[in-house]
Amino acid sequence: MYSIEYINSLTGDNIMNAKEIDTLFDIKKNRAKGDCLFESLSQSLNNGKMDFHENIRKEICNFYKVFDETSDYETDSIE
Repeated sequence: MYSIEYINSLTGDNIMNAKEIDTLFDIKKNRAKGDCLFESLSQSLNNGKMDFHENIRKEICNFYKVFDETSDYETDSIE
């Protein structure tokens, strides 16, 4: 991942500095036991609550089961 300073140097523009970016985000803690992606999605969608992470994970996994069956890409594709 590239730093904002690096991107600014490439574009010649001052997009945002690190302190400005930090004001756009909040740090939310979760258990970080393998389901942290789903817990963070649940927190974002449910006012900070992780209660729905199992449902989110189940729905995404079910989607990929169907997606995989209907795909028309080659087996060794990276798509």
